[in-house]
Amino acid sequence: MKRANDDAQKSQRRDEILNQAATLLAKRDFEAVTLSEVAGNLGLVKGTLYRYFPTKEVLVLEVLERELQLWLTDLSGALLPGELGVQTLVDHLTQSLGARPLLVRLFSIVHVQLEKHLSLERLVEFKKSTALVMNRAASLIEAASPPLAGKGTNAVLALYELAIGVGHVTERSPLVEQALTDPVLEVFRLEFVPALRESLLWTFTGLAATGSSGSK
Repeated sequence: MKRANDDAQKSQRRDEILNQAATLLAKRDFEAVTLSEVAGNLGLVKGTLYRYFPTKEVLVLEVLERELQLWLTDLSGALLPGELGVQTLVDHLTQSLGARPLLVRLFSIVHVQLEKHLSLERLVEFKKSTALVMNRAASLIEAASPPLAGKGTNAVLALYELAIGVGHVTERSPLVEQALTDPVLEVFRLEFVPALRESLLWTFTGLAATGSSGSK
């Protein structure tokens, strides 16, 4: 592949690397994706990729940051200021995450794999950018659903925590799929969107019912 020389070409090359990493991460576990494969699929030597992303963790973290911004854009279009009830709000939120399975998958590894291998500077930068996303999502939730006024941060944290847990429970390997063909094990066949919707509805209903002292 031709070398990127100017800023525009370098920005395009960076996007190509992120797109290729996202494609691979959507299909396979974090451990199974390598920088060599990302570079090879783009016709790059590994050293070129290192100039953009020195480690796999840094690369995947940027994929996550991009997915978060895309999700926030989706949410901004879906949660307009109004009078949404808790159930309708929960439907919008679960559908928004259901449409972004890669984001949910990356949620599950950010604390146990990505953050542990970052520099302090990059970790602080990531935490600050994530806080901005969280604050914006909290504002959207509060504006769209009056029952959660003053409780947007609590709602976003609950959504994040539940998405990680439900994501783990509902992502099944081929071996698990085979095991679940046994009718006795059907109780373990859960799907992400309905399982998240049910858990989130319980949580948000309780949150909406609490007094102002329970808000942040």
